[in-house]
Amino acid sequence: MQRVGGDAGNRLNFGAIITAAAGTTFNIGQLSFQATSTDAGNALGFTDTNLNYGAGAVGWISNVDGSITYVTSGANTTEVNGLYLLGFGTTSGTSFAIDSTSPGDTYQDKINNVGLDYGITGGISVNGVFSLNADSGIYTGTSAFDIAPTPEPSATAFMGLALAIYFITKRAKKITAKP
Repeated sequence: MQRVGGDAGNRLNFGAIITAAAGTTFNIGQLSFQATSTDAGNALGFTDTNLNYGAGAVGWISNVDGSITYVTSGANTTEVNGLYLLGFGTTSGTSFAIDSTSPGDTYQDKINNVGLDYGITGGISVNGVFSLNADSGIYTGTSAFDIAPTPEPSATAFMGLALAIYFITKRAKKITAKP
Protein backbone atom coordinates (compact mmCIF):
# COMPACT_ATOMS: atom_id res chain seq x y z
CA MET A 1 0.00 0.00 0.00
CA GLN A 2 1.21 3.48 -0.64
CA ARG A 3 0.38 7.06 0.20
CA VAL A 4 -1.00 8.80 -2.88
CA GLY A 5 -1.85 12.48 -2.79
CA GLY A 6 -4.06 13.16 0.21
CA ASP A 7 -4.88 9.49 0.74
CA ALA A 8 -3.59 7.71 3.82
CA GLY A 9 -1.80 4.68 2.38
CA ASN A 10 -4.90 2.95 1.11
CA ARG A 11 -4.16 2.06 -2.51
CA LEU A 12 -3.33 -1.43 -3.72
CA ASN A 13 -1.12 -1.89 -6.76
CA PHE A 14 -0.41 -5.07 -8.70
CA GLY A 15 2.46 -4.31 -11.06
CA ALA A 16 3.93 -6.56 -13.73
CA ILE A 17 6.47 -6.82 -16.51
CA ILE A 18 5.10 -8.90 -19.37
CA THR A 19 7.30 -10.05 -22.25
CA ALA A 20 5.95 -11.78 -25.36
CA ALA A 21 7.49 -15.02 -26.54
CA ALA A 22 10.03 -14.66 -29.37
CA GLY A 23 8.33 -13.79 -32.63
CA THR A 24 4.99 -12.92 -31.03
CA THR A 25 3.25 -9.76 -29.91
CA PHE A 26 0.24 -8.79 -27.83
CA ASN A 27 -1.64 -5.63 -26.98
CA ILE A 28 -2.80 -4.08 -23.72
CA GLY A 29 -6.44 -4.51 -24.77
CA GLN A 30 -5.96 -8.29 -24.43
CA LEU A 31 -4.93 -7.98 -20.78
CA SER A 32 -7.28 -8.24 -17.81
CA PHE A 33 -6.91 -8.54 -14.07
CA GLN A 34 -9.13 -9.81 -11.28
CA ALA A 35 -8.45 -9.32 -7.56
CA THR A 36 -10.25 -10.90 -4.64
CA SER A 37 -9.84 -10.28 -0.93
CA THR A 38 -10.56 -12.69 1.91
CA ASP A 39 -12.70 -10.30 3.95
CA ALA A 40 -16.38 -11.23 4.15
CA GLY A 41 -17.52 -8.66 1.61
CA ASN A 42 -14.53 -8.88 -0.79
CA ALA A 43 -14.18 -5.13 -0.17
CA LEU A 44 -10.88 -4.86 -2.04
CA GLY A 45 -11.90 -7.10 -4.94
CA PHE A 46 -12.17 -5.68 -8.44
CA THR A 47 -11.88 -6.56 -12.12
CA ASP A 48 -10.02 -4.38 -14.60
CA THR A 49 -10.37 -4.99 -18.33
CA ASN A 50 -10.19 -1.53 -19.87
CA LEU A 51 -6.49 -0.66 -20.01
CA ASN A 52 -4.76 1.91 -22.16
CA TYR A 53 -1.14 2.77 -22.78
CA GLY A 54 0.09 5.69 -20.67
CA ALA A 55 2.51 6.66 -17.91
CA GLY A 56 1.45 3.65 -15.82
CA ALA A 57 1.38 1.16 -18.69
CA VAL A 58 4.27 1.49 -21.15
CA GLY A 59 4.59 -0.97 -24.00
CA TRP A 60 7.74 -1.57 -25.99
CA ILE A 61 8.40 -2.70 -29.53
CA SER A 62 11.72 -4.35 -30.37
CA ASN A 63 12.71 -3.07 -33.79
CA VAL A 64 14.66 -5.08 -36.38
CA ASP A 65 17.69 -2.75 -36.04
CA GLY A 66 17.89 -3.51 -32.29
CA SER A 67 16.35 -0.22 -31.16
CA ILE A 68 13.28 -0.02 -28.95
CA THR A 69 10.16 2.08 -29.51
CA TYR A 70 8.13 2.87 -26.40
CA VAL A 71 4.33 3.03 -26.64
CA THR A 72 2.87 5.49 -24.11
CA SER A 73 -0.37 6.43 -25.87
CA GLY A 74 -2.60 5.45 -28.73
CA ALA A 75 -5.04 2.64 -29.34
CA ASN A 76 -5.04 -0.21 -26.83
CA THR A 77 -4.84 -2.55 -29.84
CA THR A 78 -1.27 -1.46 -30.69
CA GLU A 79 0.83 -4.64 -30.78
CA VAL A 80 3.92 -4.68 -28.53
CA ASN A 81 6.67 -7.10 -27.55
CA GLY A 82 6.44 -6.25 -23.87
CA LEU A 83 4.74 -4.13 -21.25
CA TYR A 84 5.82 -2.37 -18.06
CA LEU A 85 2.72 -2.08 -15.90
CA LEU A 86 2.84 0.17 -12.84
CA GLY A 87 -0.16 -1.64 -11.45
CA PHE A 88 -3.74 -2.58 -11.61
CA GLY A 89 -5.69 -0.93 -8.87
CA THR A 90 -4.25 2.57 -8.94
CA THR A 91 -7.63 3.86 -10.11
CA SER A 92 -9.74 0.74 -10.14
CA GLY A 93 -11.84 0.97 -7.01
CA THR A 94 -9.27 -0.66 -4.74
CA SER A 95 -9.14 2.09 -2.21
CA PHE A 96 -11.14 3.21 0.76
CA ALA A 97 -11.99 6.89 1.03
CA ILE A 98 -9.57 8.02 3.72
CA ASP A 99 -8.26 11.54 4.07
CA SER A 100 -7.40 14.07 6.77
CA THR A 101 -11.09 14.57 7.65
CA SER A 102 -11.76 10.86 8.31
CA PRO A 103 -12.47 9.89 11.96
CA GLY A 104 -9.41 8.99 14.03
CA ASP A 105 -6.44 10.67 15.66
CA THR A 106 -3.76 9.11 13.43
CA TYR A 107 -3.76 7.93 9.83
CA GLN A 108 -3.63 4.35 11.12
CA ASP A 109 -6.76 5.05 13.21
CA LYS A 110 -8.45 6.44 10.10
CA ILE A 111 -7.56 3.34 8.06
CA ASN A 112 -8.71 1.02 10.86
CA ASN A 113 -12.02 2.86 11.23
CA VAL A 114 -12.79 2.64 7.52
CA GLY A 115 -11.79 -1.04 7.57
CA LEU A 116 -14.33 -1.60 10.36
CA ASP A 117 -16.99 -0.03 8.13
CA TYR A 118 -16.31 -2.89 5.69
CA GLY A 119 -16.21 -5.55 8.41
CA ILE A 120 -12.41 -5.87 8.36
CA THR A 121 -11.23 -6.47 11.91
CA GLY A 122 -7.94 -8.29 11.33
CA GLY A 123 -5.57 -9.30 8.59
CA ILE A 124 -6.77 -10.17 5.10
CA SER A 125 -5.20 -11.57 1.95
CA VAL A 126 -5.60 -10.08 -1.49
CA ASN A 127 -5.02 -12.33 -4.51
CA GLY A 128 -4.79 -11.23 -8.12
CA VAL A 129 -4.84 -13.05 -11.44
CA PHE A 130 -3.45 -11.50 -14.64
CA SER A 131 -4.89 -12.91 -17.87
CA LEU A 132 -3.52 -12.21 -21.33
CA ASN A 133 -5.75 -13.50 -24.11
CA ALA A 134 -3.26 -13.05 -26.94
CA ASP A 135 -3.44 -14.42 -30.48
CA SER A 136 -0.66 -16.87 -29.56
CA GLY A 137 -2.55 -18.27 -26.57
CA ILE A 138 -4.00 -17.52 -23.15
CA TYR A 139 -1.49 -16.77 -20.42
CA THR A 140 -2.06 -16.19 -16.72
CA GLY A 141 0.00 -15.05 -13.78
CA THR A 142 -0.79 -14.51 -10.13
CA SER A 143 0.15 -12.09 -7.41
CA ALA A 144 -0.82 -12.04 -3.75
CA PHE A 145 -0.11 -10.25 -0.52
CA ASP A 146 -1.32 -10.14 3.05
CA ILE A 147 -2.46 -7.07 4.92
CA ALA A 148 -1.83 -7.49 8.63
CA PRO A 149 -2.70 -5.08 11.42
CA THR A 150 0.34 -3.43 12.94
CA PRO A 151 0.40 -1.82 16.34
CA GLU A 152 0.94 1.91 16.67
CA PRO A 153 4.51 2.82 17.69
CA SER A 154 3.22 4.08 21.04
CA ALA A 155 1.58 0.69 21.73
CA THR A 156 4.81 -1.10 20.85
CA ALA A 157 6.80 1.23 23.12
CA PHE A 158 4.31 0.68 25.95
CA MET A 159 4.57 -3.09 25.55
CA GLY A 160 8.37 -2.86 25.61
CA LEU A 161 8.25 -0.74 28.76
CA ALA A 162 5.87 -3.20 30.44
CA LEU A 163 8.15 -6.14 29.61
CA ALA A 164 11.21 -4.26 30.89
CA ILE A 165 9.47 -3.48 34.19
CA TYR A 166 8.37 -7.11 34.51
CA PHE A 167 11.89 -8.48 34.03
CA ILE A 168 13.46 -5.84 36.30
CA THR A 169 11.03 -6.62 39.13
CA LYS A 170 11.46 -10.37 38.61
CA ARG A 171 15.26 -9.98 38.78
CA ALA A 172 14.97 -7.76 41.87
CA LYS A 173 12.88 -10.43 43.62
CA LYS A 174 15.51 -13.10 42.84
CA ILE A 175 18.31 -10.91 44.19
CA THR A 176 16.48 -10.12 47.44
CA ALA A 177 15.47 -13.76 47.92
CA LYS A 178 19.10 -15.02 48.14
CA PRO A 179 20.32 -15.90 51.72
